[in-house]
Amino acid sequence: MTLQFGSLTFIILVTLFVALFVIAVPRIDVFICRKLKVDPRGGVSRNPEGEKWLKIRKALIYTVFGIYLAAFLGLTFFSTRETEEVFLVKNRLFEDLRFMFDTDKFMRLLIFDGIKEAFEYAKQQREQVNIFQLFSLAEMYLNIMLFVPMGYLLPYAFKWFRNDLKIRPVLACFVFSFVVENLQLLTQRGLYDVNDIFNNTVGGILGVLLFAFFAYSVTNPNWKKDMKRYRKWKREARYRTLYPFVRRLALSRVTISGSSEEEVYIFYVKKMGFMPIKQIVNLEGKGMDYLFVLGRSELEVHCSNEKEDFDRQYVNITVNRLGPIKKRLERHGIQTSDIIQDPYHHLRSINFEAPDNVLITLIEK
Repeated sequence: MTLQFGSLTFIILVTLFVALFVIAVPRIDVFICRKLKVDPRGGVSRNPEGEKWLKIRKALIYTVFGIYLAAFLGLTFFSTRETEEVFLVKNRLFEDLRFMFDTDKFMRLLIFDGIKEAFEYAKQQREQVNIFQLFSLAEMYLNIMLFVPMGYLLPYAFKWFRNDLKIRPVLACFVFSFVVENLQLLTQRGLYDVNDIFNNTVGGILGVLLFAFFAYSVTNPNWKKDMKRYRKWKREARYRTLYPFVRRLALSRVTISGSSEEEVYIFYVKKMGFMPIKQIVNLEGKGMDYLFVLGRSELEVHCSNEKEDFDRQYVNITVNRLGPIKKRLERHGIQTSDIIQDPYHHLRSINFEAPDNVLITLIEK
């Protein structure tokens, strides 16, 4: 038996697959992580071999994503939804919607005589109302459903998409659909339809929403407390000074004290890789003030050039890929702690000593 694209059986199977996929992926993921005693959110694992299992978990998620892409591309380029010998091109957006109703007498009755009269006429003269072709409706529905896993998996598998959930995964779905449709046009495989780009993007948006409202809640059991805390803060903060500007606020500069200019320069520039931006003579005429930059982080150091016993100073920096950073630091002669858990966010972190009693902590986000 050949399964035809757009058939009722095919629609039911795709709908069931998408529903099971959305429900099963996070639940299975959390179940396996609990059994292996690893933290999928990025915290420190209780399993001594947690690092290895987290890498395997990530590889399995990437494999699931790859299987989905292969299935989608195979269906797109080799489906039997068009049997004509001539390659068809549909380049008018919402072209099928134009034929939902004939605009002759039905629309005149609807506008001037009301809904009742229009549909009475439709019952008597069925040929005057050209209802949506079922195949076109099924095709639109399937193009939406087939892209739901794309919008769902992009933020699930890749941190880069999770960091900007509103734009990055949606834009990626649009670009991917645009590229696929134009490849169909170039290779004359499948069917080029500009409506597919719109429908695919809608499916991607639906997938992102399902990730935000379902997968995130499954993999983050404390989301209700976090949401309640956020809403309480928002109610109170909206009347405070800086709330209207909160989207533009970022803590970017940390200021510490130092003694030896040479020691500070060697550690932060030669070893850590900060870029020296400016140095100015201290206002009191003693020593030098430095501004170092690394990415978006700025470090200001007041050097007195006098040997002092400073109180404990702290610098906290958020990073990606903590493991490789730890190896590079140790390769450059900077001894770090073992990977520990940040007490506030339960994320992985390391710390190490810097000159002048400075403790630098790197937190993986």
